[in-house]
Amino acid sequence: MMNSPRWNKILSYCPPMIAESPAPPEPETFGTNRKWYVKIVLWLVSRACAIWDDINQKASTMVKFMILFVAGYLAPVLAMADEAVQLAIPGFHAGADSVQAGSDWWGLFRQDGGFVLQPTPVTVEAVRNPLFDGENEKTAVLIGIAQASRPAFLFRGLGGVQAGPLESCAVDREASQLYPGQDVELRLGKRKLDERVRLVVTGSVELPSGTAYPSVAAYQLHLIKGFGSIVSQTIAEIPGVSRGSWPGLVWAGDLDGDGELDLLLDLREDDLTTELALYLSSAAKEGELVGLAAKWRATSNC
Repeated sequence: MMNSPRWNKILSYCPPMIAESPAPPEPETFGTNRKWYVKIVLWLVSRACAIWDDINQKASTMVKFMILFVAGYLAPVLAMADEAVQLAIPGFHAGADSVQAGSDWWGLFRQDGGFVLQPTPVTVEAVRNPLFDGENEKTAVLIGIAQASRPAFLFRGLGGVQAGPLESCAVDREASQLYPGQDVELRLGKRKLDERVRLVVTGSVELPSGTAYPSVAAYQLHLIKGFGSIVSQTIAEIPGVSRGSWPGLVWAGDLDGDGELDLLLDLREDDLTTELALYLSSAAKEGELVGLAAKWRATSNC
């Protein structure tokens, strides 16, 4: 077919470079070209490997940089998130749970009918208890602050805290001591009726013979939210309260900044102890209104 008259006529119209097939290279020349091809391929492979290695190094450097940047940025936040919330009250204590001095404490102070948060560095000093310690003993603790006024309480370890006014509930002074039968409404901002929360106290009051103070058995504190559809939670139970001192509400408001109710209670069982208990809405489990975030206990001489 290639030698047919029709095919020869078609080739006559084509350029010579197409019409004439190039002669194959001589074996020696072909061998030289093959070596050159091999060198080019090896060079391309080496360059590709070098480029790939360079990309990997840059990528690794970039990844390391991003990890260091993120770790450096998030480390304080993560440390604060992992650190347990701690509570304290300034002053002299015959005994107290451990308190660490530091500049990362916050104080909740009364101001103009409300409450404000202020950074409150804390000092801790072991001191002599004049009633029980010997001459060289120091079993008591003195928790000091620089501010002249006394805060409602001190805390540390809670992230997202900012200095300034803190949204708080307007609570009657009677709530400072919670007697069985009390029903305290905790109003946080403008809430609908079915969103309001009440603190209800239950217990069995007794007056033992020969004593001047009543005692309470099965003392309980309940949070109740709503009017029609009610959500309730028992947040504290004390087997017995005696010696004329009652648990009380220290403060209620929004401490963790989520717009929901938080509260600090003094769950003392007698008049020689202080037992702070901080309940936060952000620490609540499913079906709860608040969760216990921190406790702190201290004792006094009298």
